[in-house]
Amino acid sequence: MAISPAIQADSVTYDLAQYDRLINECYNVNAEWAIATRYFNPQFLISKSNNDHNQVDGAELEVETRLDMMLLQSPNSLCVISLAPGHRVFAHLRENPGTTITAVRYTPQATDNLVRKLRPGRSGGRGGKRKRGGASHAVSQDLGTFHEDTLVAQIVLSDGTAMPVHAGIYGSLLQLNDALATDPSLIVKHPCNVGFLFVAKPLRETVRDVMTREEYLAARPDVDASIYPALVGPRDVDEEAVEEGQE
Repeated sequence: MAISPAIQADSVTYDLAQYDRLINECYNVNAEWAIATRYFNPQFLISKSNNDHNQVDGAELEVETRLDMMLLQSPNSLCVISLAPGHRVFAHLRENPGTTITAVRYTPQATDNLVRKLRPGRSGGRGGKRKRGGASHAVSQDLGTFHEDTLVAQIVLSDGTAMPVHAGIYGSLLQLNDALATDPSLIVKHPCNVGFLFVAKPLRETVRDVMTREEYLAARPDVDASIYPALVGPRDVDEEAVEEGQE
């Protein structure tokens, strides 16, 4: 039995659907972005990759200049890293409507460093726990350090294209996103939320070459600014236009 959107209060019926148009006209609402800006400091990285080609699992990766990343940095400095809207994969999917994302393949370096288990007598009893997709794994504390250009994963498309994902920061890997194994399209559908690529801990006090939202949009004028609105709330009203309309 379908549940009506109307709310019954005594003899008065309130149909919330009647306010949809008003809400859409008066508010810039992007719930995931709103949450991200509330709990994280959003920053952007424009790729400085050269035009070399890399090999991962025998597949040649298409290395392009548009490999932009988004960093959601928490107060404890940890970074949730995902694709920025200027990343080449978004344009590629728009230009090729029938193309889909078939896989996000993490490199052996990423997975081995993350899930390497303690072996008796190998670490002298030192070790800790890291997470991979929410599951805890005992690992050595001697995890490999990732540099900005370290290859972490490749994005594989149905047309055979493969695009690289670099670490973007100098740090250590803490978590991969297991959800991408079943739905790799999350990286473009929900990059601010469940579509993140990995979580990393920066090993520098500040991440180099990051941009604010405003700086990023200025550097990438073709990116739709409405994807990540500056504010969640009433849209700015053009007072001059209002005055002209009243004359």
